[in-house]
Amino acid sequence: MPDITQNPHEATPPDYGLDHFLPARQPLVDNFNISHGEASQRLLAIWQMQNALDRQEWDAQQEVQAQEAHRAREQQQQQDEEQARAQIEDQEAALQEERKKNRTKFLLPFADMQISTSTPVLPSSLALRKLRKGEYCELYFFTNKGLADAHACSRSLDDEALAITQDDQGLHSFIPVVAARAKHSVIEDGDLTWAQLDEATHHMLQAMKENGWDQKRLEAHLSFWMALGAHEWRHDSEDTAKRTLIVYQATAQKRWHDTLGTPHSFNLKYVNEALLNKIRMELMHKAHNWAVKQANEVNEKLLAAVTAQQRPTYSAQKATHQQCQPSFSKHPALPTTDHSESSHKRSKSFHTREKTFNGNDPLPACAVCLSCEMHSVPVVECDASTTWDHKHDAFAKQINRTLVVKSTCQHLCSRWQHKDGCSDKHAHAHICSGCRSSAHGAQNCPQVQKSQGVNPI
Repeated sequence: MPDITQNPHEATPPDYGLDHFLPARQPLVDNFNISHGEASQRLLAIWQMQNALDRQEWDAQQEVQAQEAHRAREQQQQQDEEQARAQIEDQEAALQEERKKNRTKFLLPFADMQISTSTPVLPSSLALRKLRKGEYCELYFFTNKGLADAHACSRSLDDEALAITQDDQGLHSFIPVVAARAKHSVIEDGDLTWAQLDEATHHMLQAMKENGWDQKRLEAHLSFWMALGAHEWRHDSEDTAKRTLIVYQATAQKRWHDTLGTPHSFNLKYVNEALLNKIRMELMHKAHNWAVKQANEVNEKLLAAVTAQQRPTYSAQKATHQQCQPSFSKHPALPTTDHSESSHKRSKSFHTREKTFNGNDPLPACAVCLSCEMHSVPVVECDASTTWDHKHDAFAKQINRTLVVKSTCQHLCSRWQHKDGCSDKHAHAHICSGCRSSAHGAQNCPQVQKSQGVNPI
């Protein structure tokens, strides 16, 4: 049905009694035998009925048009809002890009106060970024050396800038420039000293707090470092015990971060004594293997030197040849001197190049630590501060392969330390290098370790 263009509510009823409507009245007059007046009334009634229908259609049409107009307005308003929102998002994205490119320009407002007298502690941007993300961060960044490196380095470098790097397998990858720059200077936690560990823990706890770390995590780290600092091995005379605590700290820290959010997570504050003992044994095993390797290298050099010394020279061959010739001298030939005794005395020298060993003999004890198992060859460079069982302080030490008293630097007779002792009279003291006794040498000392091995030479 076509739309109504004119409002029927405003339409005026026509006057059907006019001569103008005579053609409309005449059929009614002829068909129904009525007068023109009655015909006019009937035509008016028909018009009124049609006008009433037109009004209903008009009202419905106006309602539909009003609804369509309302929907159109809402749609237009929604489009306008979306367009405005998209424009705002574009502006914010442009602002964020500007913040990334010029980060320093959009830093937090400065404090309304004068400059401080002391220089503030500012770790490297790489360390702060790791802490903000809650990632594992090396303690080196918070040592005095690490903080000095961060202070000397420019902080204007973009943290998002990337640098290409190559791993041990030749593969290339991109890492942040700040990480690449710190890669060659960072000391791993397991290689730090106790002094550096004490420097770093305080600064790192403060940085954790400033970067929004949970209070429980802060308390766990504080208890963890305090427990290690108060451990009995912290002040042990043996360096391996103190090194064990440092390696344990590095191992526990790394594993704590790796297991977060997994069923294997744990609380740092509980120190695992079994793991401590395991790490200590591993360190001692590595030290023993290193000492064996060094001693084997020295032994190979000594064997090569002894072999070279045993080769007859031209002058020795000539002297032997002359002794075999008949003597025409008026004087009787002098008796040959037996050098076996003096050679035997020289072979007694403890841990010297002249000493000879029987392959079936047990391993000799070290003249410093009295150990038979820590040194698998007779020539050693022992720098132990205690005896092999850690019960006594070492009485002697070696300086350029010479035994001396640690407290007075008095020279000790190295041959006296042998089982056969020394019968010569000289300036070197005939004192046991293990217990200071003048009745025996190191090999006969009651503190010496019982040998279980056999001399490999």
